Amino acid sequence: MFEEPYRWTEAVGNRRAYIAAQFARASPVVCLSYRGGVLLATFQRGIPKLYEIYDRIALAGMGHPADLETLRAVALDVAHVEGFQRAPSDVTVMRLMKYGLAPVVKRAYEELFRAPFVIRLVLAEVGGKPDQDLFVTLDYDGVFEALTGRAVTAATPEATLAMTRCLDRAKESAEFPLEVALRIALKGNFGVRSA
Repeated sequence: MFEEPYRWTEAVGNRRAYIAAQFARASPVVCLSYRGGVLLATFQRGIPKLYEIYDRIALAGMGHPADLETLRAVALDVAHVEGFQRAPSDVTVMRLMKYGLAPVVKRAYEELFRAPFVIRLVLAEVGGKPDQDLFVTLDYDGVFEALTGRAVTAATPEATLAMTRCLDRAKESAEFPLEVALRIALKGNFGVRSA
């Protein structure tokens, strides 16, 4: 009986190690505000990782394709129910995160008899101006964070931090055209790969 908390802690540690191993070859996602909207970029061809969820809202992610598709469906369902029951303007990334995605991901992570989601996500919401754009990142354990200007998901926290620093050095304002935003996003990605 006294071993149960230890076993749960050990099992959670094993989950973290398993998920870290799954991310080892994952391609990062970079999201930036720019003059014309929001840029979401990934650096791997093949399996889709960028999705439109609702008017002004997009989802980008890295991880297992089936998990990405499952959470995309959750986000779509929550967005459409919110838009139908309330109003389309009530559908925001924070509502989708707080009442849709984060609880589902956290529950799967903590219930040891279920497989965790192998994902890192970014929800992006286009505001009226670039400084009103909102990004919300979600990790595989259900922890989320709201950001403005840019957001990054990468294989490790160290890679995410390095990419974010590179993006911060490259841009001083979101009032630039798409071509510049794309160049900044690519620089952020390759800055990490060469390090």
